[in-house]
Amino acid sequence: MSKVKEAVFEHIISTPMYIATLFFAFLSGHLWAYIVLVYFTKKERALLTNICGKTILGILWFSFILIPIYLVTYKNLIINQENLIKVMSSVILFSLVTQLIVFIIINLVKRGK
Repeated sequence: MSKVKEAVFEHIISTPMYIATLFFAFLSGHLWAYIVLVYFTKKERALLTNICGKTILGILWFSFILIPIYLVTYKNLIINQENLIKVMSSVILFSLVTQLIVFIIINLVKRGK
């Protein structure tokens, strides 16, 4: 492994919130991939079928939810690592609850047809 990869890996391992964020990002991405593949397309998408793609999809969803929460909490978009870690648990919780509500609505609408 290169020195850069080792440094990034050590940094992620040193902060439990990063590990939790990656885990929940994978779960979130997995649910979004399920929604897209089952309800909206019949084709397999390479991005949506592997672990890395699902994690990236979850991180994109978390980023979408992070911006309004960060703005309300800190009144600006100057993001630093300490503030980001402080709001990440709220972002994870809010995004998963929102995603569950969206999943239930899509499931009821699509199954009702």
